[in-house]
Amino acid sequence: MTRPSPAAPGAPPSSSTATPSTRARSTPASPSPSLVGTEVKEVVPVSLGPSGTGLMQAIASLARQLIDGHRGPAKLTGFYAVLQTSTGVDGDSAKNIIIDCYGAGRSVEEKAMIMGEWRQRRAGIDGGGSSYGQGARRKEPATPSALADKHAERSGSDDKNDQDGDAASGSSVAGEDDAYPIMTMNDPNVVPLLSTIQMGSKTLKQAELNLLLSMCGLRTYKQLTYNLVRGVFRLGFQALKAQGVRKGSFSWALATPPELLFNMWSLEGATVKADGGCFFAPGHTNARHQGGIDKKRFALCVAAHLCPFWSFTLHKYFIDNPINKVAVSKRFRGADDAFGKATRKRGRQNGGFKLNNGNKDPPEDADGDHPPKLPSPPKPPAADGPLPLTTGTIIELARATEVYPISDLLLVDPSPVLPTSTCISIVTLTADEFERMQRAEAELRVLLPRNLLKEAFRILGTAGSSGSAGCSVDVDPPQAPSASAGDAPSGSSTAAGGSAVGRQPALCITVGKHAPMMCSTPTLVTMSGVHYLNQQLVLCPAFESWVKELTESTAKFPWELEFLVGSTLSVAAAADYVWASCSERRVGDLAWRYFLVGAGSIGDVVGSRLYGGCTVAFYDVVYGGQRKYMTNGVLDAALVEMRLHSAVRMHPSFVLMTGQSASFTVCNGQVVGEAVAIDRIKEIYDAMPNARYQRFVMLLNLGQHHWISAEVVPGAPVGKINVFDSLAGGYPKEKDLAVSRVKLFAREVDRLWRMGNSGAPVVERWDVSFINSPSQGDGYNCGPFALAHLWCAVNGHVLGEISGLVGDHLRLAILLTLLQCGKRYDDARQRELALAGNGAGAKI
Repeated sequence: MTRPSPAAPGAPPSSSTATPSTRARSTPASPSPSLVGTEVKEVVPVSLGPSGTGLMQAIASLARQLIDGHRGPAKLTGFYAVLQTSTGVDGDSAKNIIIDCYGAGRSVEEKAMIMGEWRQRRAGIDGGGSSYGQGARRKEPATPSALADKHAERSGSDDKNDQDGDAASGSSVAGEDDAYPIMTMNDPNVVPLLSTIQMGSKTLKQAELNLLLSMCGLRTYKQLTYNLVRGVFRLGFQALKAQGVRKGSFSWALATPPELLFNMWSLEGATVKADGGCFFAPGHTNARHQGGIDKKRFALCVAAHLCPFWSFTLHKYFIDNPINKVAVSKRFRGADDAFGKATRKRGRQNGGFKLNNGNKDPPEDADGDHPPKLPSPPKPPAADGPLPLTTGTIIELARATEVYPISDLLLVDPSPVLPTSTCISIVTLTADEFERMQRAEAELRVLLPRNLLKEAFRILGTAGSSGSAGCSVDVDPPQAPSASAGDAPSGSSTAAGGSAVGRQPALCITVGKHAPMMCSTPTLVTMSGVHYLNQQLVLCPAFESWVKELTESTAKFPWELEFLVGSTLSVAAAADYVWASCSERRVGDLAWRYFLVGAGSIGDVVGSRLYGGCTVAFYDVVYGGQRKYMTNGVLDAALVEMRLHSAVRMHPSFVLMTGQSASFTVCNGQVVGEAVAIDRIKEIYDAMPNARYQRFVMLLNLGQHHWISAEVVPGAPVGKINVFDSLAGGYPKEKDLAVSRVKLFAREVDRLWRMGNSGAPVVERWDVSFINSPSQGDGYNCGPFALAHLWCAVNGHVLGEISGLVGDHLRLAILLTLLQCGKRYDDARQRELALAGNGAGAKI
């Protein structure tokens, strides 16, 4: 019996995972290996008999073991058995029956795609003229007839759009030694159905993406810039032509993996989304309507994850064009390519080698005596070594914190700084020379150390203001670091007078034997922005490490602290909320800004008048989420929320801001005199509402090293002062001064109250109690414990009676409360803005 013509297969039906399905779609055999799609028939039963059914069950069991146990770079998604039958001698009624042995649920359109895939493979095998199943085809010399056929074939398509790789390219076409996986084109009849079906949703895991990128020498998919994505599509298009799959008009939808066509894909932990509509080569006519380059490069990564052909193409492109050798278009040097060569900053573990899983060592704990110092950039290289260049221009890097969210800053290393032996001097330039220098400094990629930067500001400012622009000042490196932060290095300077008529001063930077570089004052300001970026590039990973560790906690907040947490959340849920609220925000965005809810359009004005100085940016949240000494930015915002909470209670308490308590204790490192302190206390009293408070609570800072809190409870004849300290025995001198000023505050407030209320009882003495439990247990969580003591005092609880307190959990609760309140204020602000806009539109 002659072999029948290839038949159009049936799409595999859904089946259980226990046994293989014995029902399959079947269609009459196609009389010729045409690419035209066939109509999908109904599922028909297939009788295999007892022995056949048992055999298929065994095959299905092996299929499940293969797919579920596979851990290779290419994800296995299905296993099908194809039975070919013939019911007639002429072969016209031949059928191909596909049995789904894995049991993956698929839509009707996906099943139709699988039909088309099998039909094309059978057509290539039986037709004899295709390269299906044969790998990449070798190039044959072009004959005149072949060229004519090629031209006729191209005439039905858009050459500019579809032949994205026909122009000169840095990547060669599929070479003679490259065996590309076979790319099965989608059925053209199914592609029009995309606009009528309901898209599914799938997520690409970060680990899967990292595995794909690591084979290409990439660290993040955002390194795939416009030119790189275009090059990969160009190489893939050339390989498709070499495989001979181009039939008439070509479209990228035919070469898109079906799972990408029928699903909206998202990336784990990111906001980017893409589907098959984004799978276009950059520069294509339809590409501009399908999202920006971020969606296209993510769609390319999803295609490489799903399809062996695109995985091989992506891998081959970066083998031929390593990332450190690829030339980048000038248009995009200021965007993603600014960090194209940056590496992910990670801690070292396991004997000092760098891990690939992204784990980081936790930051060092504070020692309890001093707050941890801010992170510093990498150690400067020697002057005789290569010039340490930043990954992008200084201007680009300085704007990074304004452009990139926190999640993107995790992928970048701090910029290197010039060695301390760098010499800086003042030169004078004519107007034309100064203009040329300004154009050149726009491409500057070096960063002065902080001490030299401070000195450069000084000498350049002096040269510009004094008119002695012809002088030259050489700053030698300091022999030893200064004891005080920010001091300029010691050095010797020589000045030679010169004429400054018609000339402008500029800074000349000389590093060893390298060519001198010049810049002006605006570039020095920009360098300060890069140092700020370096600081954030160390703080952000430490914040991520701290939060991610808490997301794995199984602990819960004590129910007594619900007023502090704001809601009954577990520690892990609170950490998830904090990270989700911060990861896609820029460090300079506002996380908390008070808005007087219910005041209408003036709520922002009133809120700014009341607490405008207590605005909290996401930088403060990032810094607060560290194993570090907590600053007063976050604490002041928490005190505002405490004041608002206390105002509505039956027995309100007056909450002092940290600036108010510092005004009568220690301000700017200087002890405030008693006479001045009394004046400041009177100013605070005059700002209080005209009501008798049951207590006064405040945070006190001891020498910028430690936080304690105090509660003043008026009473006659004996008043009470409770001093809360979670680290007993530390800073005795500073603590004695703070306690004496709290007693002064208590006496003055009572005296001022009796001056306005003649019948008020007299407080004869004030008893001071020191409460040192619970202990913080570490050297950096004094602020959260001091604040928690006040929250409990305002609400009638005792912090020492609550069990299961962890300093990091209290710190997390403070951040959670501020982010939740900040979102509530922002929502109210946006509502009022919308109402104001609608009102203006109605008047017009």
